[in-house]
Amino acid sequence: MNFCRLRSNRREQLSLGTRHCECRSVDAHRKLWPDTRSVHTPVMTLKNAALLALIGTMLMTALLVWVFVSNLVNVLRGADAPVVLFSSFIYAVGCFTLMVSFFVFHRAQR
Repeated sequence: MNFCRLRSNRREQLSLGTRHCECRSVDAHRKLWPDTRSVHTPVMTLKNAALLALIGTMLMTALLVWVFVSNLVNVLRGADAPVVLFSSFIYAVGCFTLMVSFFVFHRAQR
């Protein structure tokens, strides 16, 4: 095996944890690189990640719609100022749109 000499700059090694090679050859280091094909979990596909994001945004949408309805009831009772409805409505609609986009993204995956 033909390994090149590695030189390490102490300051960069402490800050970045890296070493620099003098030969600048990618092929010389190919045998040293770890095999990263099986590092990640094969179960977490893009469709599963989209489903997980969809479930999370569904829960957040339910919570924010509940807060909006609660604020609406409090405004009708006279307990809160009507300006509270504006931000509550923006949050609920924003989370609902994000949920719809995650649903469409989940359906588009194979």
